[in-house]
Amino acid sequence: MLSRLFAAAELGFLAISRLCLSHTSGEQHFCTGPAAGDDIYRALSSIPPTRMYALYLLVMAFIALHTLSTGCPFHHPPSEPSTPSVCHTKCPSGWHNYLENHCFVMVGERLPWAKAEKRCHELVLEACGQGVMGHLASINGEAENSFVHVLWRRMGRGDLAIDTLYWIGLTKQTGQLQWTDGSQPLYANWDTGVEENLDSIDGVCAYVSGSGRSQGRWDAGDCRRPMDRVNGLPFACELARNPDLVQPSAIPGPA
Repeated sequence: MLSRLFAAAELGFLAISRLCLSHTSGEQHFCTGPAAGDDIYRALSSIPPTRMYALYLLVMAFIALHTLSTGCPFHHPPSEPSTPSVCHTKCPSGWHNYLENHCFVMVGERLPWAKAEKRCHELVLEACGQGVMGHLASINGEAENSFVHVLWRRMGRGDLAIDTLYWIGLTKQTGQLQWTDGSQPLYANWDTGVEENLDSIDGVCAYVSGSGRSQGRWDAGDCRRPMDRVNGLPFACELARNPDLVQPSAIPGPA
């Protein structure tokens, strides 16, 4: 009789395990098929009524031990609310605040334009975690252009040897200019003759001159090797701190 009790308890334990697994996997049913129920019914029918209470206690003990050791999520706990990124309240270390809502950083690493855009994403993810997007800098006014360029000149006075040009996030790939954050250009500071040439070409990316009479002015050229720079250019990255600002997806760019 004891062997029958253990056999029935084992079947009951397997049924409960299947119940737990069906909940865990998100399925709506509570057993794997009619065979499981038939096996349990036949085992229970063979046990005299006087032994049923002992069987009940034994099965309950198995369930308790199984739940303590592996857990059985009949009721899923509410998900934890996401923690706002620290970058929603302040710029991360090494970044520079602009108008209480934007942060910029200058990167001396030379990369093609598309890889520089990807690197900006990576830098923001490292500094802020999920929930904040980073892009090559979008410049929407003369004051912002001057701010970014002053940061560039400050970096050039340090120990880091930098190029005389640097990428920003403006590109023309499919007939119109667009920033990598998805916004349309409301301001431009093109060098002499550049804008007229843009009307007839696609597949170009914007960069800023860092020296000479054209410093602070924009040009556009090959997105991989501008001005014969084999390894690309240094670049300016930007992140927007406003957590309510919906960042559009980055526009397609050259590989």
